[in-house]
Amino acid sequence: QIVVSGSNGTRTPIVFVATHRDCVPFKLVETEQIALHKSIHKRYPLNRFRGVVEEIFLVSCKTREGFLELQEVLERLAGMIQPMGSAQWMRVHEHLKFKKNKKKQTLLPLETFIRISEVHGVTDRSERKKMTHFLRGIGT
Repeated sequence: QIVVSGSNGTRTPIVFVATHRDCVPFKLVETEQIALHKSIHKRYPLNRFRGVVEEIFLVSCKTREGFLELQEVLERLAGMIQPMGSAQWMRVHEHLKFKKNKKKQTLLPLETFIRISEVHGVTDRSERKKMTHFLRGIGT
């Protein structure tokens, strides 16, 4: 599920993911995919989710089949979402994004995060806690 904080209109991307692909031996042909999309749009109308069904994925948790394609689409869709936060929070976000890409880092020591936050003007502990929640929400 992709969650966007704030009111971003009705173009929030929605991705349906069906697990246990390996339990039912079938492959959706294009006509079946179109029928499935129509069925989902009918059952879950736009006004219910305030979004648009972008993709429907069948994945297998057992064999990992379909996960690479799902990851690629989620990364593309997440990249289209514009984060909302203070200027300081956005500077921390950009700093961490650059650092992550440069070093292929997935985890960051708390002391390093606090130092980066302070460099960019986020010195209050309660504000840093709110910012941390925000940054996790946008995948930083």
